[in-house]
Amino acid sequence: MRSVVSVLLLLAMVCGCASRKPLATTARAQGWRADGQVRQNVQQDPQDERYPMLAGVRFDPLVADAENAAPRYPEHLLAARLPPVFVTVRMIVDTEGAVTEVLPEMDGESVPQAFVDAVLEAVQSWRFSPLIRWQDGQAEALPWSEKMTFEFRQINDRAVEL
Repeated sequence: MRSVVSVLLLLAMVCGCASRKPLATTARAQGWRADGQVRQNVQQDPQDERYPMLAGVRFDPLVADAENAAPRYPEHLLAARLPPVFVTVRMIVDTEGAVTEVLPEMDGESVPQAFVDAVLEAVQSWRFSPLIRWQDGQAEALPWSEKMTFEFRQINDRAVEL
């Protein structure tokens, strides 16, 4: 009788463990990896002024420096279990490819300042290949700007990469 109870107890424990999804599997199924990174998206606004695409004019593609570090989720806010936080900025890049200015553009959204600071700190050090316009065989480096939105998420009190 004792062995039957022991077997049933062991079986119940194994089944209970097997029915719970491990955190890594749950995170992977949702597309997340818990390692503290942030997703960024370029915002293409129809009102943005762009350099015109004229006949006989071409632009070299912009390339971000591989060393550009993404903003980090503020660790002191992980315990707050905040919903996703979005920070939108406009970065202005000079003719050398260096970010010269980062301007928050959040339209009155209430965002903890620590998230804005994380974006400003990271983006201000970013570098890009210069924007080169070719016209009539002549190359000209141009300044440019881009609007980006950064999404901060966490899962199980850990920042996640999206």
